[in-house]
Amino acid sequence: MTKHELKCTLGSPRRLDECPIGLFMCMGELCLKTEYREPNGAVSAFIVGSGEFFWGPSPQSVASQNAETVTPLSLDEDEPSGSEADPLDTLVELLAPVLTQSKGMAAREREDRFRRAMTDLCNP
Repeated sequence: MTKHELKCTLGSPRRLDECPIGLFMCMGELCLKTEYREPNGAVSAFIVGSGEFFWGPSPQSVASQNAETVTPLSLDEDEPSGSEADPLDTLVELLAPVLTQSKGMAAREREDRFRRAMTDLCNP
């Protein structure tokens, strides 16, 4: 069996509509941007922890959602080194405590926990 490890890189903050497809962070939430747009022009993006559509903070309009500043997150797979493991399973396992314990927390605390988890993931 082969073990896979993930390396992550936090990108430079940018507008959601200029962010690459994939994972991003906003206000302490791990989110996912798809390649699609909604019929009203909104970027089709979701909050990973809840599955809710990502609008960002108020006002929740298409223009404000597109202009929301987010931080892209890229994941790269290291060369295999032992036992078989799905990289997505590894990510979920590492982030599950942050996501499940974040309900009811202030955005800043969620962001701090997420940053610590990402630091642990990026620097094993």
